[in-house]
Amino acid sequence: MPFKDILVTVPNGSEADAGGDYALSMGRALEAHVTAVTFALEPSISFPAFGDLPAKLLRQHREAALKEAKVIATRFDEAARRVGVRAVHAIKPATVSQAASTLGDLARTFDLTILAQSQPGIGHFGDLFAEAALFHSGRPVVIVPARHRSEFSLERVLIAWDGGLHAARAVASAMPFISLAEEIGVVIVREGQIRRGRLRRRMADLLERRGHPVAPDTRVLPGDSPAPVGAGPRSGRSGGAQRLESRNRALRPAGSTGLPHRRHRLRPDQTDAER
Repeated sequence: MPFKDILVTVPNGSEADAGGDYALSMGRALEAHVTAVTFALEPSISFPAFGDLPAKLLRQHREAALKEAKVIATRFDEAARRVGVRAVHAIKPATVSQAASTLGDLARTFDLTILAQSQPGIGHFGDLFAEAALFHSGRPVVIVPARHRSEFSLERVLIAWDGGLHAARAVASAMPFISLAEEIGVVIVREGQIRRGRLRRRMADLLERRGHPVAPDTRVLPGDSPAPVGAGPRSGRSGGAQRLESRNRALRPAGSTGLPHRRHRLRPDQTDAER
């Protein structure tokens, strides 16, 4: 079943939001509906904790966060209209913990959730949101690096495959991408030449039964390489990479030089070659 209902988080303070832009490009390519949510983050402390600090200051903080969220919502709605994507935007005032819990609940009723990679600094909570979507939704999650600027593309889908349980779940989650791909490649990481050949044949058979032949340039990496964990679209242009995750395994759409790796976090200053 194709991805037709996409959820994306659009954080405060983002002039150029990689997650929102990528979600809109995916929505246009797949003719999907996109729902954006922005959390107007509130302090998670009670007034008495500040002693004499006036409650007025905390109210001002909430009002400023809500005002900023409305600006972001307007910007997203305008971008959606420009590219012709059906989209809605919701603003939810919440503390950080409430926002993470809400995101996990929301993501359960969408085909796919997209988040931008978190930025370093005390004001960013992207990892908390990513973990909430990943471990509490039961649905696939795309994590888009903050510097990623390429649009969603299905020119080539690269499957990273080690024959394991989590890789199988990730590949199944990515099947809507695989079924639309113009070209499919496979990367296998496994000890033993015979074992690697068997894994390649099984994956090729799986795809061919669905009418998707595998490109002949299957890559085989040494057994001590970072383990593959799924599948995802590769951009035809150089640039950043994003990951589509299913539980704790990544289906990472890589840039032109990137390969899927098992990673918990990507540094914003990393290049594809360093990954």
